[in-house]
Amino acid sequence: MRLRTALIACAATIALVSAPMSTATRAAGLTLSGATRVQQDARGLAWTGFWSHQGSASASGDSRAYSRTSGSSVTFAFTGTAVSVVAERGPKWGRMSVEIDGVRRTTVDLYSSTTRRGAGVYKITGLPSARHTIKLTATGLKNSKSTSSRINVDAFDVVGASTRVKSAALYEQADGRLFWDGPWRTYTSSWYSGDSLRTATGSAAEMVAEFNGDSVALVGPRGPAYGRAEVFVDGKSQGIVSAYGPASVTRRVLWARGGLADGRHTLVVRVLGKRDSASKGTTFGVDVIEVGGSMTQSWRRAEETDTRITHAGSWTHSSNSSMSGGKYSHTTSAGGVVRVRFKGSAFRVVAPRGRSYGQIEVTCDGKSSIVSLYSSSLRVRQRVFTLGGLDAADTHEVEVRSLGTKAGSARWHTATIDAIDVRGTFSQAPDVSPFIALEEDASQIALSPSWRLARDSSASHGRIATSTSKGQTAKVRFNGTAVRLVAPKTPSSGKARIVVDGETAATVDLYSGTKENRRVVWSRSGLADAEHSVTVEALGTRNSESSGSSISIDGFHVTGDLEEPARPTDFHRIQQSDSRVIRSGYWKTTSTSAASGGSHSTSRDARGIATFKFKGTQVAWIGSRDTSYGRAHVYLDGRLVATVDNHNYATEHARVLWRAVGLSDTTHTLRIHVDDDLATGSSYWVPIDSIEIVGEPEQTTLRADQTDYHIGWSGTWSTLSRSGAYGGTVRRATRAANGTVTFVGSRVLLFSEVGPAAGKAKIAVDGGSPVTVDLYRAQRAPNTRIFEKSGLPNGSHTVVISYTGTRNPSSSSNAINVDAVATGGVLTGSTPAAKARDTIIKTAIDQLGKPYIWAADGPDSFDCSGLTMYCYAKAGMSLPHYSGAQWDLCSPKSISMSQMIPGDLAFSSRPSYIHHVGLYIGKDPITGRRMTINAPSSGRNVEYRDLDTYGCFGRIASSRWPK
Repeated sequence: MRLRTALIACAATIALVSAPMSTATRAAGLTLSGATRVQQDARGLAWTGFWSHQGSASASGDSRAYSRTSGSSVTFAFTGTAVSVVAERGPKWGRMSVEIDGVRRTTVDLYSSTTRRGAGVYKITGLPSARHTIKLTATGLKNSKSTSSRINVDAFDVVGASTRVKSAALYEQADGRLFWDGPWRTYTSSWYSGDSLRTATGSAAEMVAEFNGDSVALVGPRGPAYGRAEVFVDGKSQGIVSAYGPASVTRRVLWARGGLADGRHTLVVRVLGKRDSASKGTTFGVDVIEVGGSMTQSWRRAEETDTRITHAGSWTHSSNSSMSGGKYSHTTSAGGVVRVRFKGSAFRVVAPRGRSYGQIEVTCDGKSSIVSLYSSSLRVRQRVFTLGGLDAADTHEVEVRSLGTKAGSARWHTATIDAIDVRGTFSQAPDVSPFIALEEDASQIALSPSWRLARDSSASHGRIATSTSKGQTAKVRFNGTAVRLVAPKTPSSGKARIVVDGETAATVDLYSGTKENRRVVWSRSGLADAEHSVTVEALGTRNSESSGSSISIDGFHVTGDLEEPARPTDFHRIQQSDSRVIRSGYWKTTSTSAASGGSHSTSRDARGIATFKFKGTQVAWIGSRDTSYGRAHVYLDGRLVATVDNHNYATEHARVLWRAVGLSDTTHTLRIHVDDDLATGSSYWVPIDSIEIVGEPEQTTLRADQTDYHIGWSGTWSTLSRSGAYGGTVRRATRAANGTVTFVGSRVLLFSEVGPAAGKAKIAVDGGSPVTVDLYRAQRAPNTRIFEKSGLPNGSHTVVISYTGTRNPSSSSNAINVDAVATGGVLTGSTPAAKARDTIIKTAIDQLGKPYIWAADGPDSFDCSGLTMYCYAKAGMSLPHYSGAQWDLCSPKSISMSQMIPGDLAFSSRPSYIHHVGLYIGKDPITGRRMTINAPSSGRNVEYRDLDTYGCFGRIASSRWPK
């Protein structure tokens, strides 16, 4: 009834704002006696182009309108005999043209060297007593002395009565066709049109009005405590609107736009939470929307807790006043589902974005899209996904699914949802059972030998499985009622057969002219709640438009419980603690029930290598993914075959990190080498849980030169350079002497130089009866195996080789030589000093990535000498906190680079100018580079550095090492 009454009033002649004109505001010669003043923000004026209506205590009625846009105009209609225009003159104003009843009369120059407010700038008298119009238009021109071409309008004085220029449809803020987003509040008062007003104070409130017409105006209150909003038409900003005014007034035109193409338009008013400097607040109010046409239906919203929205999975509903409706839903679990059903032409998903938010999958009528919720800062009530162009007569089903994945720089993978908007009407969504998201590398999926696991950043968890061979299968078994196949569609994909419980269920064509990621390419629901098997088989055929016949899978979604697939009879899982998995460098073993075998090992050591030998056709590396995990290089039979990134949004244990199938049934060597990312100084961990093979494991051995500091030497030994020796040198004893090797493993081999001048040695394992070994040979033979012991229990062992002073009668010498040692495990320190060096190196590796702070000595930050002091202290050795003083403790000083032993110190840049120190940790086993760890300088972190960038080298005096 109010709207109908308002429309009738629009067509009538009305006095919009009437007040006796103050003589103080009249300009001589341009004022009208006995006139009535009509303010520029009165309703009933017709505005075209872009105008700003700005509150000002110096203006008549406390506000004026201005435009910077050439062609912007305002038309005022009245019934009377005279009219004058009131505006401000000054240095910043331009020129406007004046038309009376459609005839151009003059151009008014608003420039003045001084500001003159409330002045009459044009008048016309002697008009017939009838209806007339006056139109003012911005010309875009200005006086050469003016600083701007903009124009302003303050008021009109009329002898007679003003009338509405044209009828406009009025829509109160309570009209259901307006869409409100954010913390708006409604006030009831007879001061406002329709007896109510809607206001917002913060920066997260929006109003949307969609209409068919050629003009639109925003009506609301002005006052000392009102702030600003930004106005958009059809997505384009129209500028900032201020509702500030020195006095409180209601039902004012705050902004107007005319001259639009007569058609469908969208008006958005976005409250900014900002104010003019003179204002006392940031509140912005909306009272009425005036449309030169008719309003159309806008969006309808259902909050995430609406009963018409169904949920499945572990969603949490949290209160938050910044969210739509004061609540939102979130989950960190993959597979959580929200489902909506509606009849209409479009929908959109509303959710917050932030640094800890991951990815969601939005599916409408079976077609899916991946949406990232990541943002570098928290942004609430974001329209994260919109889909239009749907058949308005059809009913559509929308599903929002948590993927448990993240993108870009996101720190976590939380999925969120705040509301669903539809252009149409909601209906009750059906219940949905939660799916278990099963990745293609899960152990519950049985892949035939020719599948290849590969990285694909657009795939779920960044990986897919691909087969190029006809007849290859991927099978999953489960107890439940529904299953879906997720796969990419590409221009080079072929066809696959889907077999359910032994019967062909479908043939799926995975071809698409453009790549489509994470598509649900096939699904089956309504199965009996029992055990089922689903097999995907590569047919080796393709669509005539496809360029290939390969197929890929990204995973399965199933309801119910999963079952482990049947394993081949020669399938073996070898735990990382098994002596046949040889780990060199520094590895840390952690107990966790989530890992296979109850523990896993991790390393971020530049020398960290795990080596495994087997005879068979298939091998897989099982491990964990986590936010603190990084990359490793995988070598198979000496060839680099993959670089695996184990960084992930959350901790996942017992995952297939890499797999090779279809190998020749021969002996293979797998080597996993930690990538410490020397270029960036990163220090991410690399995990090993177990190795899975189809075949049989074999024993691996690692060889170390006699110069390795883990080997302990007592008595008198000399070092000789010998051609053909393993490291170019051998250790020789010609009198009482012992060499001691300690290791973890099940096998040990000793190598020596034999020849016509070699005597006999005794070798004892774990304190048992010694074995006498004769090193005499008629011909010299370097690097010869002289002793082997295998089948030892998996654990720590000690081997001692001793000088006997005896020889073969044919030999010319009693001397014995030691060249190298090989073990089926890892060497450990055999002396207190060697154990101290191990502790120092392991401690240094643990500090990688911590910040440099001058004078800091740990445990959270370091300077260069503070780091070396801290590492040595962990081994029970005291060093001063000054690089020069640490140099003074070295004896010998200025040793050669080739003489450096892990744990020694490297200094910059010469003995007379010591200003930096680093800790030598040994050779990189792949590149051969000699590496240090150091705390470099302010703004950087503890990192690796090449040894050859230092100028001098030293070893802490032997008297300070533990004995």
